[in-house]
Amino acid sequence: MRQPERTTAEWIRACSLVVILITSSVPAFAQSAIELPAQPLANALSQLARNAGVNILAPDSLVAGRDASALSGRMTVRDALERLLRGTGLQVEQRDDKTYVIVAPQSSAPKKPAPKADAVLPTITVSGSAFAEERGFVASSTTTATRTDTPIALTAQSIQVVTQDQLRSQQTQSVTDALNMVSGVTAKNSGSGSPSVQVRGFNAPTMVNGSRDTGSSNSLNTPMAGIDRIEVLKGADSILSGQMNPGGVVNVTLKEPTAEPVRELTVQTGSYGQMLGAIDLGGPLTQDRSLTYRFVLSGERTSSSFGDYGGSKNLYVAPSIGWKSGGTEVVVGYRHQVQDQPAVPVTMLDMNGPTSLTGRPTPLANTLLQSDALSVRFTQKLGTLFQFESKSQYQSSSQKVDHFFAPIGSMGDSLLYAVSAGEQRSFGFDTDNHMQAKFSIGPVKQTLLAGFDYSEYWTDSNQFSSIAFAPFPTPVLPIDVDGRQYTDYLKQYATNAYLQDQLTWGRLHVLASIARGTAWGTNVASVSAWSPNFGVLYELTDNVSIYANALRSFTPQIGQQLLGGGTPPPTMGRSVEAGFKFNFLDDRLNMTVAAFRSAVSNQLISIPGSTFYTLGGGQVTRGIEASVTGRVMPGLNVAVNYTYSAEQQTSDGTSLTPRHSGSLWATYDLQGEQWHGWGAGVGLQARSRYQIGGFGYPIPGQMQTDMTLYYKAKQWSATLGVKNLFDRVLYQSQAFGAYVGLQTERVFYLTGRYNF
Repeated sequence: MRQPERTTAEWIRACSLVVILITSSVPAFAQSAIELPAQPLANALSQLARNAGVNILAPDSLVAGRDASALSGRMTVRDALERLLRGTGLQVEQRDDKTYVIVAPQSSAPKKPAPKADAVLPTITVSGSAFAEERGFVASSTTTATRTDTPIALTAQSIQVVTQDQLRSQQTQSVTDALNMVSGVTAKNSGSGSPSVQVRGFNAPTMVNGSRDTGSSNSLNTPMAGIDRIEVLKGADSILSGQMNPGGVVNVTLKEPTAEPVRELTVQTGSYGQMLGAIDLGGPLTQDRSLTYRFVLSGERTSSSFGDYGGSKNLYVAPSIGWKSGGTEVVVGYRHQVQDQPAVPVTMLDMNGPTSLTGRPTPLANTLLQSDALSVRFTQKLGTLFQFESKSQYQSSSQKVDHFFAPIGSMGDSLLYAVSAGEQRSFGFDTDNHMQAKFSIGPVKQTLLAGFDYSEYWTDSNQFSSIAFAPFPTPVLPIDVDGRQYTDYLKQYATNAYLQDQLTWGRLHVLASIARGTAWGTNVASVSAWSPNFGVLYELTDNVSIYANALRSFTPQIGQQLLGGGTPPPTMGRSVEAGFKFNFLDDRLNMTVAAFRSAVSNQLISIPGSTFYTLGGGQVTRGIEASVTGRVMPGLNVAVNYTYSAEQQTSDGTSLTPRHSGSLWATYDLQGEQWHGWGAGVGLQARSRYQIGGFGYPIPGQMQTDMTLYYKAKQWSATLGVKNLFDRVLYQSQAFGAYVGLQTERVFYLTGRYNF
């Protein structure tokens, strides 16, 4: 019965391998099409290195404060460098076919003196990575929205990036911590090892390096040691992530092989007996830097946890290797993670709000998670116009629980628990292959993308499950959990064929795409949907742009059955957005203001007393978002976010989104020679009161205050931080129905880093 399914999957994998082998033999040409706008010389060199896939080394004393003229045409990298340096008195030296160094002539000094210390850039060393030149809180480009390296300021969508510098300055402990500082985003952790995130009021899919998580694999569990940055793309976009709701998608970008040496040791200690150690190693393996590697190892444990629960353990290992030669690049990575996670305290809700805890609301029971992933990315430039990219990932994960009681509802003064014991395993494979073409027709520049992705997912379990009522907050629950049963769930498949066009005509930028997604399962009929998307951005000035978009998405509802028979159609998502983007202070300060409306239809409504459903449910969220990120003045970096959200639910009346929410994170490096290296940070997270619509239960507004004090030397740094400074009772920003999870009490962390 399953043999045809395996044959189809193997045939698709084989075809992908054949394509890779054929295209890898196509030689790259010396010249390429180069399009660079007028910008600071440092930015121009970074963009050229990124687009051409070469290394450009430039001392800060030579390039800081200089400008470069616009550059357009087909030329070699050396020709492009010579044109960028024209009139600066600087010269270029080529060390090998992939490395260029900017130098001053032996007989003369640079014509333009270096600026003040606060404007001097660090040495620019840029490889093929799209993000290698980023410093501070500002991110200049992203591949999440378009699958191409596109400037955020020129993309007709709201995109927020939490950079490596911002993650470190906040002493971020988890991905959900970081996401709670992004406008329009709320994250929660139920304690079952599966944190989740909502964007603009809708559950959002999570991705890692542009590949979607499958099963119980969850990139939100990735430790900070393995993360390069976190991207949030807002709005419906099934071209990027396939099946999704119209709120948005979260992409976690991991650290990858680098041509520059990385030797960093991190140690941290904190409340609840926390001990953390991590090492990050990377660099070239060959003299010509064609072969590179990255190795990340992180281990963490606590002796106890908030709410007087047990301790936690977390082990993460992520080796990767990269090879680049001419127009060919291959990156192979592996990730292994084991987590032992304790429960999260929850409290019941009633008409007076959350109930004060006087005992432990759930029994002592940890969740053991293990995940493994193998990924391969292959890129081949085909002449001056075309580029082929193939990205594949295999994931496996398991989740084990023993006498685990997860609250799922309430009745009177009792909580309803889902009782479980046993193991659930999941496996997934996905591959995305696309061809990119860059060309110009007169004044119009275009980037075409045509691709196809395929995924399959299956799971099984050997579990016992039941439900139980118990008094709150000191439940007496059964511990004799037995009778485990093996279940082999249906296998699910999905395909997505897409076509995308990025068009630039002067100050006008258009992004248009269309996708055809199909999903089916074992002995389950397939469902399909079209997802057309369109966005336009116009640069009013060099610093101000206006944009708008209309996007669509879909989510299949496989495994459910309508009353009267038949598979329900997919839910259909629609989002519209309009706003402004601002870039000030030589792109060191970015601001986005947007108004949005996201809606989903065809949601299922359960029929009481049966396993059948009817159609008719829906949800609409509308609001306004604003974000400001960057350096306001020498030494002062800020990340400010605000969201106004009005949610309407037409199926069961439940509301999960506060009307007002916002966050602020600011760091200040003390000025003056005697204070060099010292600095401090302060953060606020606040939201208004919100109400669970179906029950009328209120959750009060709140504000959390965090602070850090740090010292940075050339090779090492130390940070002392406190979260929830005023030790307030705080609740998670998403409720679970008639109960809500608590956030941690006041905690301290001391973090040290050493680069050797």
